[in-house]
Amino acid sequence: MAEETINKVLNWIKKSIKDEKQEKWYDYLLTIILNLVMLYIANNLLYWNLSFISNSFSSVLWAINLSLFVAIVANVSFILYASAWFKHSAKILMGFTALVAAYTVLTVFPFILSQFCDNRTCNPYYTGNNSFNRFNIYWNL
Repeated sequence: MAEETINKVLNWIKKSIKDEKQEKWYDYLLTIILNLVMLYIANNLLYWNLSFISNSFSSVLWAINLSLFVAIVANVSFILYASAWFKHSAKILMGFTALVAAYTVLTVFPFILSQFCDNRTCNPYYTGNNSFNRFNIYWNL
């Protein structure tokens, strides 16, 4: 019985991979609108004075803007030109720019998360006893 269920699931996965969804123009239009909203949010985060966004966010804004701008241009071009090779190459470019943006954000990390945790959750060396903790073991030899 379990083997039959596994075979059904595997056959469904194979079928869904073969039956590639035909993308419609309104899919791209919705993506363009969402990317424009994210572009607006990203460029106005510093003005909203959110407590968990540091001033170093401005140093990663170029990468976020680049990624969103490439996605918007690519989706506009998908509406105008629907060749398969063009879509695949544009999606590779969008993935690369998203990777650059993610790497830049993770490298700079313009977020202040210390306000959301206490010593027990943020400090991996905290044991609850001030006279003895793992940090002291490593440095007080």
